[in-house]
Formats: sequence, C-alpha cells, structure tokens
Amino acid sequence: RGIAVTQSCPPTVWPNGGAADPQVHFVIRTSDTKWNDGIWHGAQKLNRAANFDTHAVFTCPTGRTYDVHCVDVVSYNMGGNGVSARSSWTADPGPNGTWIFNWAKIELNDYYQTWGVQNLQIPRHEMGHVAGLGHPAPNSPTVMSSPYYTDYSEDEIRLVERLYSVPRP
Repeated sequence: RGIAVTQSCPPTVWPNGGAADPQVHFVIRTSDTKWNDGIWHGAQKLNRAANFDTHAVFTCPTGRTYDVHCVDVVSYNMGGNGVSARSSWTADPGPNGTWIFNWAKIELNDYYQTWGVQNLQIPRHEMGHVAGLGHPAPNSPTVMSSPYYTDYSEDEIRLVERLYSVPRP
C-alpha cells in the first residue's frame, strides 16, 4: 500500500509474563485531563492488534496470576523547549536479536497540550513507541510520523501484530 512503517530498532517487545499475550496497562497520571482522551483511545486502538492486550487505567492492577506491565503516563509543564513528549524504557537482550521491555514511562509536556489535535496524536505516538513501533518515512500518513494523523494506520496495527506473533518469555 505504499506506507512505510517500522518497528523499533532493534525490535523491542513486552514479555507475555504467563499470559497468552502481553498485558500492557497505560496508567494515567496526567496533571491535565485534556490528555486523557488520547490515552484512552490510543489504548483501545492498540488493543485491536492481535497478540497484544492494552488498557488505559488509573491504577496498576495487582494480584493477577500473570504479569501486568504498567506504563506510567505523566504530564507536567516542561516549558517551551521543543519537546512535546518523550518515552523512556529499559530492556534486556532477548532471543533472535530482539530486546525485551522491562519498564517504560511516557512523559507529556503540558506546555504544548493546548494544540487540539495534538492532545490525541502526541500520547498515541509515544504509546506506539512503547508498543515497539519506530518512526517511518517522513510524511507517511501514520500517527508515528506526522502530527496530523491521530489514529494508528492499519499498517501500524499489522506491524504490532507481527511483532507480537512470535513466542516470547
């Protein structure tokens, strides 16, 4: 279809942790609720990908018989420094040249959150990184490359499915 989507390099994925699919919960801890729609809907959209279960929650669930991977999504005013958001994580080497996430966090800059459509695109873009997506070719019609697209493309969803279709620890 002509849309170039990429995975993170090297490929980085969440472990299953005893569940059929990785359970990734985006824990909303934002200082301004204007970000929340982007987080809620981003989790719902990523959840369309087979083999990858995502949820938006306000607290990290406990007491499960499998591992739940909780990603804090926080916001604060970082100032007009040109950084609208950032995601950070740690990972360990995995099989076949992959890396396995073991922690992640998304930070949203409240300074830029008044841009309307950006309230949807920015959290979804960072959530895509935490799911294992990288940056595609410039100006591709995807949430991972353009500030004007607020939804994951079908190609991005298929790439997440492909990333999580192989056995993981």
